[in-house]
Amino acid sequence: MKGVSAIPIVYSIGILLQSFVLIVENIEKSRLLFDSGRYSPEELASPLARLIFGWLVPLLRLGYDTILSMATLTPLSEDLKSRQLEPKLPLQRFLLASDKSSDDDGSLDTGSLTLMTVDVEKVMLGFEDLHELWASTAQIAIAIYVLASYMSWACVAPVIVPIVCVAVTVPVTQRIGSAQGTWNAAVEKRVNATSAVLGNLKEVRILGIGGYASSLLQRLRVEEIIPSTHFRRLMAAIIVLSQGTIVLGPFVTFALYAIILRINDDSNFTASKAFTSLSLINIIASPISVLIQSLPSFAAGLSSLSRIENFVSSTTSLDGKKLQDEKMSLNKRCVYLRGPGADLSMEDQELDRLEPSISSYYTSQRTLEKSIIVRQAKFGWKADSDVINSCNFEIQDGALTVIMGPVGCGKSTLLYGLLNFVRYNSGQVWLKHRNVSLCEQTPWLVSGSIRHNITCGAALNQHWYDQVLNACALVQDLDHLSGRDMHEVGNEGNSLSGGQRQRIALARAIYAKNPILFLDNPLSGVDHSTSQHIVQALFGDGGLLRSGNITVLITTDCRDIIAQADKALIIDQEGTVTATAEPSSAENVIMVTSTTEGDVRVSDNKERQEHAEHNTSPGPSREIVEAKADLRRPTGDWTIYSFYARVCGRFNAIAFLCLCLSCAFCYQFSTIWVQWWSDATEDANRRSDGFYLGIYALLCALGLSTLYLACWTSMVTMVTRSAIKLHLRVLATVFNAHVSYFSTIDDGITLNRFNQDMQLVDYSLPLAVVNTFLFACICLVQAAVISATANYMAAAIPFCLSVIYFIQRFYLRTSRQLRLLDIEAKAPLYTNFKETILGINTIRAYGRGFGSFLKQKHIQVLDDSQQPIYLLYTVQRWLSLVLDLMVACLATLLIVVAVQTRSGTSGSDMGVALVNLTSFNQYLTMLIRCWASMETSLGAIARIKGFSRDTPAANGCGHEFHAGQEGDQSIVFKDVTVAYTQPKSSSEDTEDSLEERGALSHVHLALDSMNLSIRPGTKMAITGRSGSGKSTLVSSLFRILPLSSGMISIGDVDISQLDQQVVQNRLNAITQNSFFLSDVSLKENLDPSGPYDENDAGFPVPITEVLREVLVSLQLWTLVEERGGLEGLFSQSSWSSGQLQLLSVARAIIKKRRTQCHPDSGWKILVLDEITSSLDEASARMVRDRIKFEFEDYTILSIVHKFDGVLEDMDEMIIMDSGKLIRRGSPRELLRVM
Repeated sequence: MKGVSAIPIVYSIGILLQSFVLIVENIEKSRLLFDSGRYSPEELASPLARLIFGWLVPLLRLGYDTILSMATLTPLSEDLKSRQLEPKLPLQRFLLASDKSSDDDGSLDTGSLTLMTVDVEKVMLGFEDLHELWASTAQIAIAIYVLASYMSWACVAPVIVPIVCVAVTVPVTQRIGSAQGTWNAAVEKRVNATSAVLGNLKEVRILGIGGYASSLLQRLRVEEIIPSTHFRRLMAAIIVLSQGTIVLGPFVTFALYAIILRINDDSNFTASKAFTSLSLINIIASPISVLIQSLPSFAAGLSSLSRIENFVSSTTSLDGKKLQDEKMSLNKRCVYLRGPGADLSMEDQELDRLEPSISSYYTSQRTLEKSIIVRQAKFGWKADSDVINSCNFEIQDGALTVIMGPVGCGKSTLLYGLLNFVRYNSGQVWLKHRNVSLCEQTPWLVSGSIRHNITCGAALNQHWYDQVLNACALVQDLDHLSGRDMHEVGNEGNSLSGGQRQRIALARAIYAKNPILFLDNPLSGVDHSTSQHIVQALFGDGGLLRSGNITVLITTDCRDIIAQADKALIIDQEGTVTATAEPSSAENVIMVTSTTEGDVRVSDNKERQEHAEHNTSPGPSREIVEAKADLRRPTGDWTIYSFYARVCGRFNAIAFLCLCLSCAFCYQFSTIWVQWWSDATEDANRRSDGFYLGIYALLCALGLSTLYLACWTSMVTMVTRSAIKLHLRVLATVFNAHVSYFSTIDDGITLNRFNQDMQLVDYSLPLAVVNTFLFACICLVQAAVISATANYMAAAIPFCLSVIYFIQRFYLRTSRQLRLLDIEAKAPLYTNFKETILGINTIRAYGRGFGSFLKQKHIQVLDDSQQPIYLLYTVQRWLSLVLDLMVACLATLLIVVAVQTRSGTSGSDMGVALVNLTSFNQYLTMLIRCWASMETSLGAIARIKGFSRDTPAANGCGHEFHAGQEGDQSIVFKDVTVAYTQPKSSSEDTEDSLEERGALSHVHLALDSMNLSIRPGTKMAITGRSGSGKSTLVSSLFRILPLSSGMISIGDVDISQLDQQVVQNRLNAITQNSFFLSDVSLKENLDPSGPYDENDAGFPVPITEVLREVLVSLQLWTLVEERGGLEGLFSQSSWSSGQLQLLSVARAIIKKRRTQCHPDSGWKILVLDEITSSLDEASARMVRDRIKFEFEDYTILSIVHKFDGVLEDMDEMIIMDSGKLIRRGSPRELLRVM
């Protein structure tokens, strides 16, 4: 017996030891780690803390007490970072892991931005509840088994109803997938057009097409709403069907059970049986309802996933190998080799198929002497059209080869063809080295410092870096920039002049030290002295490229480069390489641009507002605006609700609230009706079961009908109204603000307002509004029912409300911030993605080493973007756990009260209270989560409201122009000063103004007390070195930049008193960077301000005849006919830079013709910004002659970088330096002294 007593002792000790181990295991041990900062709190948390989400409490407390930022968020677990997930889900980096095959126009599909934003979001939301499928199955099966013991074979009703609902839902879901795809395509079209306009906002303003661009984007928005409305109608039907399982399930079950009772002549429908059955039916119906309601999101996710799959499946790897899918293959009949490293894996029989000379070079040591070999190559942008018809040449190692030819002959296409970026139709190409440095005609820069753009993540070789800076003539520019080479270039380099951007891109190409270098007209915007320095430093004796034995292939018309070249490739208008000659004989084949003794190329391709990183717009600083926004971030802004109600329409908002209340009443009153029915079974004089079933059916029908009407009101009526108004509000803000303001803001942030914010307004917000107000109304009715049926529970309601209030307050202050941080964290991701798309050709040319650097950057911003969204999901799970525990306590309390007060509470009352209580936690959890989601989606409304309120508009009274008030149309600049910082306000008192003028002496002035008077009809050339203020002068005339002081007048009109759009519409301009919108007709691009019918009252002849006559005069009509005619959709990538410049001239002529027909619609002033930089001499002469003829009586201001035709075409010339006019006179006099 003594041994027996030892057994409980041993067990007791064992339990104590296990308890001790459990306690020790749950003690946090992070202080024992030397590098605990590397790990996330979740990784360091104990099992118990992870089970109950205790590791989130410090984050929740921090979010409650302070304003969260990305720096204060806990890091992601290593298992959740991109590097760990990439092998499992490489889709996140599909664009960086592969490049999309060229479309017919050879461009990378800019819709990939929509894939990464809208479609990825749809995939994430669509698959969120997929795990419920397996988890709910067991729950439903057990509940049906228990229900059968109460309801007999009527237990099948809760399953039959969902089956019927699913049967109806499936075809609706299929239609939803189709509607989603149509909607996404419309969104993609609008976002692409918006991105193009935002990226060229200065050109849009100068061209005077801001009103047209705004109208076009709004038109695309309206066109987008049409398919989205169809989607939302179907979505409303799905919501009703999903609720049908909850509403109709009990009704059908009780109806079948009533039939069973009638058949068995039984009246055993007691309260215990009724409410137990109701609880079990809710257990069955709730997960089925969630599954049905998630079907549309799942279908939308599948549709988006299919779009992503189609995009990814149309890609090729970077090594240039033939694609497996012959349908998408670019190189069906071409052998394309990229360097010995790639070719060594080829089989001998594959070598036998090569052209003999290439095969021999491949297999012999003579490959060391040739860098490029091309045999009978034909390629172009389309499979059925060759841009290069015949191409045969060899290029020696270290040779400088120039490519020359007329406009549109295919010079750039030849470079892209050698890089395998276009379609090969036949021939053979061999490149000795895999990695090629590429400098495109439009320089590509990424956000970051100048050094970052040149080194691109490579280790800094200071000696080589200094040599490159000196060779590219950047040293002097860096001396004038803040931070020198650490100066931030801004979005697409908009804080630099065009010439500086070109030279930085050239420096990057040289710094990479790749053995082959492709340059596409890299010095078109560089002045002659700088150009000579660069040419000598790179290509002269002892130059960097010469001494480095680097093979260079360059498209150019610069005589200095041609003089240094070893070989020339001449391409004729038919795309045939007609000659390979020594450069000395090339001039006999094609006319090159003449650089006479007085010819000076002046830099600055297009000086975007110099040093535009400084905000020149008046109004509150961004820091102040952001600080005010941060104060509202944790608590929200209740005025947003009234603002959104006004946007949606107050009547619509009130009707929506009434419908939600009606729906909630019908839902919850049905349980009381069941109570009355069960209580009446004991009454001998009770009404028939048919009466109770009829009223029950009416309540169900009313509940579902009011639900559908509520969904329709919110998701169709209110959304349609708000989508149009809010988009128009953002558009108006963008086009009313100074362009300089947007140079201080990341492109991704502005684009995000048109992309993700609109997505929230269109999709997330309507669903959140419906769910939030519906669940709020249901919870209110349930609380009232519980209080009324369980008398003692009424005392607990205030306590419960207090707990709920503090929980939601604690939760919402953090979750709201996390959602806002999630949206903000995606802006750098979008910016990086957009930069990658713009520079995809450069990335592919440089090879995997360069691409890996960008991948690292993408991985970093991707991980940063996932940090807030993951924490948001975890705090949502914490909320569900807390509310479930709270309701469990309430249920326990209710049972205790019912047991202790049996005489005071009836069984039916207790049944009603319990049924409502069992679903109360679900509705309460959904209410708070949907409220947080609604608050987050309303954040988009808040950002739109704040953006329109805080974005400084252009100065001016906004007066309309009245005919005849301009006088003689002379242009006068009087004491005009444009500074990088803006004075506080012109309305300040004189003392403040004097202080501000003194302050201006401490900053760099783009224009410094500029005084200039231009008589009507004067033809004036404007020149000066890079950063001298030429483009600032033009920008201030167009009211692109605000004036710090002074006045600009045209005739008797101070243009600052006019609306900026009026000024821009009345001026005519041709910019160097040609801007045209894709996916709209060429007719609309050329004549954006006019009606597009044949009976246009603005012209004495049909508009098509006018357009045709202008295009014929510029030798473009044949090309237009080949590319779909005037009504064909325009694709900018299908036209060369020179052809686009000719189209820009045509557009200016059409605008002039309209002004002739309506003299009061514009001034006779034309501004030119180096419009022949991409044209050969013959085309440039044709353009000059045409402008001279068409604009004979116009005042012409021409920014010139090369002086061809200046002596013949210009009456006067001014030279600018450091924002001042230093010389004025005739072109002949000034050229003589320059």
